[in-house]
Amino acid sequence: MQSHIERKIKEIVSTGNHAFLLYDLNRMTQQIDSLRSLPSNVEVYYAMKANPHPQVVAHILHHESIRGIEIASQGEAEKVLQHTSSLENVMYTSPGKRPDEIAFVMKKQIWLINIESLTEAYRIEEIAERPQRVLLRINTNREIHGAVKQMSSATHPSPFGISEEHISSTLKKIQELQRVNVKGFH
Repeated sequence: MQSHIERKIKEIVSTGNHAFLLYDLNRMTQQIDSLRSLPSNVEVYYAMKANPHPQVVAHILHHESIRGIEIASQGEAEKVLQHTSSLENVMYTSPGKRPDEIAFVMKKQIWLINIESLTEAYRIEEIAERPQRVLLRINTNREIHGAVKQMSSATHPSPFGISEEHISSTLKKIQELQRVNVKGFH
């Protein structure tokens, strides 16, 4: 007995098309469903850079176990907007966001913006028409579950984010802003 995957591959190959990607949305659902065992205070976001295919994005957006989508560009935001009218379940985490990209996602009611610096906080303050929820990305100088080793060498932390030594003073300045609402850390 052939699986539905084997049948689909044979069907595609029989047409003469030998270059293709095949997604099994049922298997994807099973994988997502396995996340139900996580503690109730854990929210799961899909990293769109893993696979921005429109059917995958649509599938993810409608699964009850996924809180939202993490994007890294305005282009990814635009792909999400092909399936929904706002970015209310989206987190923007890319470093080096341009002011026009920030303005675009805020106009579409983005849930969270990950900010890398005081400069980004000031940009959001200047552009925002209403308070914007943000996460502050911290550039830690110590290993946290292997993160530093994976992102950079252990002796040279990643240049992304607010340095650990400056987080307290930077946070105080950000908290003085009217339209930047710090919700947590990354």
